Amino acid sequence: MVFLDYNNWPFARQLRINLIFFSVLVCIALILITRYQLRWLKDDISTDYSNLLTYRLATQMECLVQEEGEYIAQELSNFIDFVDELNNIEKLMLGLTNVSEPIIPGPPIQHYQYKPGEFDYTHGAFMSSYNELSYEGIELEKKQAAMDFIYPLIREPNYLFIYSGFETDEIIHYYPGGLMGDPTYSPIVREWYYKARDNQPITIITEPYVDAITFYSVVTVSKAIIKESGEFIGVSSSDVTLNELTTRTSKVKILENGFLMLVSCGGMVLTFPESWNLTLTEPLKIFDKEISGISMDFWQEILANPDETTFEYTRLNITYILIKHTINPYKDINHTTHYLLAFADKNEIVYPVKSFSLSYVEAYTMIFIIVAVIAIIVFIFIITALQFATNSLSRKLKMVKKIFAKISQRALLPEVTRNINFNEIERNRKGIESLVMATKIKVNRIRDTEERYSYFQWNATRPNETFYFNRWLKVLYPFNLYNSKAMSWRKSFSILQSERGVN
Repeated sequence: MVFLDYNNWPFARQLRINLIFFSVLVCIALILITRYQLRWLKDDISTDYSNLLTYRLATQMECLVQEEGEYIAQELSNFIDFVDELNNIEKLMLGLTNVSEPIIPGPPIQHYQYKPGEFDYTHGAFMSSYNELSYEGIELEKKQAAMDFIYPLIREPNYLFIYSGFETDEIIHYYPGGLMGDPTYSPIVREWYYKARDNQPITIITEPYVDAITFYSVVTVSKAIIKESGEFIGVSSSDVTLNELTTRTSKVKILENGFLMLVSCGGMVLTFPESWNLTLTEPLKIFDKEISGISMDFWQEILANPDETTFEYTRLNITYILIKHTINPYKDINHTTHYLLAFADKNEIVYPVKSFSLSYVEAYTMIFIIVAVIAIIVFIFIITALQFATNSLSRKLKMVKKIFAKISQRALLPEVTRNINFNEIERNRKGIESLVMATKIKVNRIRDTEERYSYFQWNATRPNETFYFNRWLKVLYPFNLYNSKAMSWRKSFSILQSERGVN
């Protein structure tokens, strides 16, 4: 209820309260602004930091897939070069070039000459599903047998089997020699054969498969054998293990949980991370969404976009950043055989941001406390300064109040300005000079007004009849509401007489 008498408070107290209230608002505003700015700074820095980390990681992933992709492309290119050379040698042995009988061949060795499980790394073996070979087939085997001198010389660990298939009697010649388990085997219905025949003269790479003996991921690289006239004879090919490539790719880690994935152009997955814990009974397709988390539509979107485009997708509640790189092992043509995909766990990217946020919260709390303490200290300082300042101001204002209080106390008496002097207020006028001057002007105006009306001789008191006074005020004084110039005494007395008659 004290605040209900606010208007009756001394001016100094009102000023003090107003300044204190304003200071409180300023301190609260300072604290709130500081808190908002710190939060904004945290969010802004976190966002920029996260974007920067994502950009830098994406850039590093681009460099990684380019480097690894070039290595894989070079290895595949070496396989293609090997089969190209094999194809040229076979043309030479078959007499399809200008050189005739460069090597005197030995007798052809048939597959049934070997025991089950036996492998001969000194010779190749011939096999045909035909019970009896034609003359052309017999002649072809005689010439092709010369390759038995070549196979041991070009053999390398990556090339599991080297073989050639022919249209004539559906003959196949393969190295190392051994017993063919399927007596009805025909090369012309195999992928490595008909794809090379249909895409001549390109050296093709088949979709990967698991070798039944070594259990390695294997592709077949093959190329059509063509006469100079353009007639198709057969196909030179080799089973190439990708174990070295897949092992190298599987060892690459991006941060802690990121990895590389090698995928064939048909979508066959050659490598996947151990963390997926997969036990597969059949080859994995990249667009098998239940396992990979990538749908067919998403895979088509990935293929449709340029290399090094950044994608995001989620698998088992883990969000990955994905970047694709196209692998083209051919030197003269643009033909994609594989894709190399780089995956990075997005949570690992933003982990430094979270760590920064935690550190920032500690710093933010400390800064906020410091600002709050400073605001409180400033507030206390302002209150103290106001106390001293308003005390001095209050004392000076009381002097002014005292002057007008004296005038008010003599309001009904003549000479209301009697005993009014300005000695004390003049000695303390510093800081309120304009107020002191205005006070003196006001008091002098009151004194002048009293002197102007002193001829009424009110004696001890002023007129106490308000209505008479107001009515006289309108007509009696030389300057009044009805006249803008001095009236003559005769006119003034006549008006006064009429007023008295009315009353």
